[in-house]
Amino acid sequence: PVRIPMCPGLQLPVKPEAKDIIDPKRCPHRHLVGSLQHLSCNARPDASYAVGVLSRSLACPTLDHWRAARRVLAYLGTTKDLGIIFRHQRCSKHAVSPSVSTTSDSDFASCSTRHSTYGHLTCIGNNLVNWKSKLDRSKISVSSCESELKGMTEASKDAFYTRNLLQELQEPVQKAINLSADDQPALKLCQNPVYHGRVKHLDISQHFLRFEFEKGKLDLTYVPTQDNVADIMTKALPRPQFEHLRSKILDAV
Repeated sequence: PVRIPMCPGLQLPVKPEAKDIIDPKRCPHRHLVGSLQHLSCNARPDASYAVGVLSRSLACPTLDHWRAARRVLAYLGTTKDLGIIFRHQRCSKHAVSPSVSTTSDSDFASCSTRHSTYGHLTCIGNNLVNWKSKLDRSKISVSSCESELKGMTEASKDAFYTRNLLQELQEPVQKAINLSADDQPALKLCQNPVYHGRVKHLDISQHFLRFEFEKGKLDLTYVPTQDNVADIMTKALPRPQFEHLRSKILDAV
């Protein structure tokens, strides 16, 4: 049985030599990864990072890519009894409006091309409703703080979308959205309006967090790295840490 979808520290070639590329008729790597994408996007966030890594080389997969894809498939087979359970939130006499929260993380310069990977999970109450794991191809971050700010911005945009959707369904969210992250410099930069010379290079879009925080629409919370569930979306973790974080988002069904 396979207990984790990807081995920590695994490096897969992004641009392999022509002699190493496998025959798609013998090893249907593209078809397998496409099926895994469907599962990771709709039911299994714990496999999102591994599937994202495999998706980077669909045009030129090697035998290592094929083996890694089969490992993810074996992992899903081993853990097929796990899934997302939606629990009804009991209301008291005075109806309680739903709450929206999101948790963000980023892995700075994790790819061989030095691009960063960011991920987040968004919840309504205690129910996970949306998640993402993505390699930031738009730019190369020059610091871990910038990388974290990018991930936090994407997480907040997803959370605001969820809040707006609830409002359209006549379930207005009264409380501020809670955004959790494990990077204290990035959190303090959003909370502190004092200009700092070291952040001159940041995009205007990444100051969106400070703007929403000052308006009271966003709460920023620090969460220790070992308890940050979004960590599972940005890197391949050792089994103990992976299972600890997975238990926070998936249950036996």
